[in-house]
Amino acid sequence: RFRITPPPGFASTQARNIPRIQPQASQSEQTTTMRMHFAVLAALLAAPALASYEQICNFEPETDVGERSEIDLDVKEMVAAGNTYDFAEMYRAYALGGNSQKGNGYRTIKGFSVTNPENKLNIWPEYDNMVSFWTGFYNQNSPLYSYANHITGSACQGIDEYATAGDATRAQMCKKGAIFLNIYAYIGYELSDMIRDCNNGNPNDNDGGAQALDEAVAFTAGSSEGPECTGTGYLFSALMDKRGQQFGTMVQGSTQQSQANADVFALFKEARAVIQSSSRTCALLEPIREKIMNKLKIPLVQGLLRYAFRADPAGNAYGGEKALAEGWAFTSAILPQINACDSGLAADLIANFRWNTPTPMRDGYKDIVKKMQGVYQCLGVTCSEIGSYLDATGTKPVEGMEACQDPSTGGSSSSNDNNQQVSSGAIAGIVIAVIVVALLIAAGVYYLGKKQGKYDAFMEEEAKSNKADSSVAAGGMNQQV
Repeated sequence: RFRITPPPGFASTQARNIPRIQPQASQSEQTTTMRMHFAVLAALLAAPALASYEQICNFEPETDVGERSEIDLDVKEMVAAGNTYDFAEMYRAYALGGNSQKGNGYRTIKGFSVTNPENKLNIWPEYDNMVSFWTGFYNQNSPLYSYANHITGSACQGIDEYATAGDATRAQMCKKGAIFLNIYAYIGYELSDMIRDCNNGNPNDNDGGAQALDEAVAFTAGSSEGPECTGTGYLFSALMDKRGQQFGTMVQGSTQQSQANADVFALFKEARAVIQSSSRTCALLEPIREKIMNKLKIPLVQGLLRYAFRADPAGNAYGGEKALAEGWAFTSAILPQINACDSGLAADLIANFRWNTPTPMRDGYKDIVKKMQGVYQCLGVTCSEIGSYLDATGTKPVEGMEACQDPSTGGSSSSNDNNQQVSSGAIAGIVIAVIVVALLIAAGVYYLGKKQGKYDAFMEEEAKSNKADSSVAAGGMNQQV
């Protein structure tokens, strides 16, 4: 799970602390210095080497989160059991786990929602809104802190709201709810814990010494993606890549990685740089957290749009109960945020998508797409990030599902549009170029100033030699300068 490497900066950092033998030193001084060398070397050899852990989607964690990343194997088992509607096995994998070891037991997806005696998830700013919405939705008398388990667990077991639901509906809400509701909220918690630990001065103040940032990475990608992010996993990284192919929002020139996935891991690396910096400006982590959580909404919005089309009886790709259930799963994931942006749209989505609605997709997919595009900015996503839902050829948008235009750019969305935006690296290059040019101009001005000064001195001497009007010559030259 890990490899042993020398401590980073060993040669430069440690060597600076080793006293040098001065040529003029006496024999006894040289002997003492040599002893110090051997003592330092012995201490270094006795100290444990720093461990370098296996990368997750090209991100190298500072701590061992291998077991945590294996939570995706529980989802894998849920998916396999769901294919045959084996709900007992689905719930076992969800509630008991068996892959992500934690102490003498196992970390569980259910535990992300219910093992919460101190309501610790509320350090994630969006959590209170999620709790408030679902508490009202289910007419609860007390806050529904475990809303994720209330939805996912009920679907897995076929109880409460899902007591009369069909098998396809239960299977979709059980396996998708585990990711979109339980794990999504826990990623938000881990990123918020990262900020809290940074503010407290100890980024490693976490369960088992693992950095909260590393845990957020592990729960975003899982173990099946591997070091290269292959798109073969079961969590958000795989979801972003899958939707990216369907909406034309892949990294330019790539058939494997979506722009959303690439952006999320670039932001993870930005957060790590802040944590590792000597200044450790923790306030910089808050906007990074918000950007990451907004990027994770991209495949959720894309999924909602895709299944609006597939669940529409008037469409040419009608998927029946299964498609409607998938649409409700994606809708449920971001329904509280949509409600905060536009409560009327939230009500429309419930009327169109809820698994037991008497009028599935009553407004038609085109209407849903248009209304959703109106809240992109409020949700923290853009037209270019969502893209257009492509037809079976993967070359042109489905009618009525074309991308909207971002107000800031006026351009429609596509994978190319997304990649034509100026990257942060390009901006940095432009800034550096401007600084270099400014320095060259300053140097030129300084050089010319020195030349002009020498010229003035020369002219002053010439003026002095001309006894007739030396003062006039000097004053005239100063006016020219």
